[in-house]
Amino acid sequence: MKNRGLQYRFAPIDTEVWMFWHRCMWCGRNQWDCLHHIISPSSMDHRHGDFNTSILNSSPMHNHGCHLDNGKLHHREIEIKLLEKTMTALAYSGYKMKKIDEEFQTTYYETHFKHFNNLLSYKYDD
Repeated sequence: MKNRGLQYRFAPIDTEVWMFWHRCMWCGRNQWDCLHHIISPSSMDHRHGDFNTSILNSSPMHNHGCHLDNGKLHHREIEIKLLEKTMTALAYSGYKMKKIDEEFQTTYYETHFKHFNNLLSYKYDD
């Protein structure tokens, strides 16, 4: 059984990236209240590493009702859809990629990222 603790917390400075976003990426209603790790230790394809703290691995959601105890979130097809939504939203916001984002994409390229076009470039902000 995989460890289900909160191992990879997003840095507070990174979570500010989502201040422009109002909707839950699962149900579409306003006032999301948590950042869900799209690929978390509960995911079938999860690999250990600090690259999991990449903001590309985050999805704004309602903690209760959309995130907690929602096993559908860990189906690969759903993870890919959430990654696409995240990448689209971050590209729209003008987010600048960081080295950790490239590491995250490279690590999960074969299982997740090769299924869609990357909307962000590797011009680092840090």
